[in-house]
Amino acid sequence: MATHYSKSSHMGDKATNFIREICTNSEKALFIDSSEKDIGIDAHLDILFENGEPTGAFALIQSKGGLSRITISKRSKSEQYKIQADKKHFETWSRYKNPVIGIVYNPNRHDARWVSITEHLQSHPNCIETGPYVIYAPQDQPFSLEGFTKFQDYVMEHHNRLGNDSAQILIDQYFSGDTVQKYESLVQLFNSYRWTSLSCFFFHQVLRIEEEPAILRELIYIIGAYQHFAYHFTDTMPNHSASLKSLAQKCIAEFGKIEVLKMMTTIDEEHGLADWDSIGYNIAMQLRPIPNIKGILRQIAGDSFLEPEMRGYAILILAAFLDYSDRSFYQSLLQNEIDSFVIETLHWALERGIENSEDEHESIPNLVSHNVRSGEIIQFLLF
Repeated sequence: MATHYSKSSHMGDKATNFIREICTNSEKALFIDSSEKDIGIDAHLDILFENGEPTGAFALIQSKGGLSRITISKRSKSEQYKIQADKKHFETWSRYKNPVIGIVYNPNRHDARWVSITEHLQSHPNCIETGPYVIYAPQDQPFSLEGFTKFQDYVMEHHNRLGNDSAQILIDQYFSGDTVQKYESLVQLFNSYRWTSLSCFFFHQVLRIEEEPAILRELIYIIGAYQHFAYHFTDTMPNHSASLKSLAQKCIAEFGKIEVLKMMTTIDEEHGLADWDSIGYNIAMQLRPIPNIKGILRQIAGDSFLEPEMRGYAILILAAFLDYSDRSFYQSLLQNEIDSFVIETLHWALERGIENSEDEHESIPNLVSHNVRSGEIIQFLLF
């Protein structure tokens, strides 16, 4: 569950929020958070057509934020924005065929610059083995609304050189590849073929067999897009959507306890369910359309063989996102419960006495922090 929110994490979130804001305000790109240390990528930016549909072009993002990333040049006395990493990161970045872009955020100036990590590694191949493991983002490449066209053009040019792999090739690469290849195949498949029945069915079914946390998190973000589409949570839907919408609903309807548990295991401990853009919050929202989700979460909450964190998340989602206020259920679990964390979440659910909303999809939780276990903090979701 959520523990200590470090200064570095806070600065990382500031950098992420800045990048997301630029993408949103530009109306030319969609920001998808990844934050996967295993694959050296924090997010990917999907370049959009004017009508909001994806072009198929995307950039893999490594973001850095904070004054420690800003140095003063001894020669010119100007500020330098740097991506500093290590050999492992350079090796990982060199394996991606789609562009890896470094974006450095300056909190004092509230601005950022970007640099093509891919281009740097191709121009300096020896640095992967020997270093130096630092890349500077040039002053003439601001990541801003005014400079976004230059960034967009670079990503589009790279995409046009690569071309589009077929959906079958991408799926084959997913099954035969390692974590990096799996991740890139998923991102490319979603960007290029998201509104096809093949992709929709593949994403939902592969969740059942995937075990790697980094890949599961990306799959959950992708599946979330289909759930929004299938249940009218967004107006960005293709016109030719009747059969795809039906397929997405059928795929979602098949999710049971195993799939729900697998999704919940990817909730990151630092952000918990609190942040609206966190994977925990997204999962809680994605669970709502699943038939009998309250029954499934009741099973998880009452399963003493599961980790207390999973049971606690189930209780919080039941109470805060699904308005489940059956006091007899929470009281029955309390009778034989011995884990202090689960006991605290059960007491919280009972004390809140949340009333059921007439329309589940319109109730949006507010967030506060509450101490529930010595040395730990969990983000509770209160109305």
